[in-house]
Amino acid sequence: MPYVRIDILKRDIKKKRELARAVTGAIVRALGTQPEKVHLVIHEMKRDQLAVGGVLNADLERKKGKAKKRKNTEKQ
Repeated sequence: MPYVRIDILKRDIKKKRELARAVTGAIVRALGTQPEKVHLVIHEMKRDQLAVGGVLNADLERKKGKAKKRKNTEKQ
């Protein structure tokens, strides 16, 4: 029985359903097992619980948002 843990940032239930279907399908194809044998655990994190390169993801997103706003105002 395959057991898979997936760590993601918070998503809505619709996206998690899509993820579960897609990952299960990939495992079934790759391992030749039955869907009922595939166990997924989706662990959700808040945006401030993940850091990349020493910077919290929430801070990275804030910087990207500011840069995007600047770029849009420069186009006008």
